[in-house]
Amino acid sequence: MSQCLCDRCSALCCRYFSLGIDTPETPEDFDNLRWYLSHEAVHIFVEDGDWYLSVQTPCKHLQADNRCGIYEDRPKICRQYSTDNCDYHVGSYDYEHYFTTPQQLEAYAQSALGKRYAKYVLKQRLKNTGISRDDPRRPKTKHVLESRIHPMIKAHLRRRPSRDVQPSDSCTSVCPASRASGRSHPSGGSGGRGGKWVTLSIRATDASLRHPSSLRT
Repeated sequence: MSQCLCDRCSALCCRYFSLGIDTPETPEDFDNLRWYLSHEAVHIFVEDGDWYLSVQTPCKHLQADNRCGIYEDRPKICRQYSTDNCDYHVGSYDYEHYFTTPQQLEAYAQSALGKRYAKYVLKQRLKNTGISRDDPRRPKTKHVLESRIHPMIKAHLRRRPSRDVQPSDSCTSVCPASRASGRSHPSGGSGGRGGKWVTLSIRATDASLRHPSSLRT
């Protein structure tokens, strides 16, 4: 086996980049971080008390053999990266927190800020929906907090177009959220006839606040 680390490297450091961000202290700060996490392949982690934004995307110059395609003209930051702290050599990081979804961060914010955060999220819900504080439809704060951790995902599903179609010939409509969980909604389910739409609500699951080392890239 080669003694050169680069010969065994899987280019972990070339498959993401991280940027330091300000430590969130207010409800508005956490709300902004929720927006980051609402985008694909964006993570946030805390290490040694510092907060970082991590974007899980490979470098455009990474070759199939995990070598750099512009090695002679690579950026300075790449040249300064040392094998003393490289991802392959060091192994798993001991993150204090690792967030991959808005729901994970939401649970952390609710716990960290308590009533101050609860007041903020209720205010945002009323602004988003146009409901006044005196409106009888005003939701309870605890329900708003719960829905932000376990959002109800609405998916519009079309019924079977004809009653003459046999079950063996009909397909099953599966919304993106239910496809991931293995749950489906038959085309012949309840809620209208013909080409009308029905709405299926699926409760998203909340993942752990800590990031398994096996998921780190």
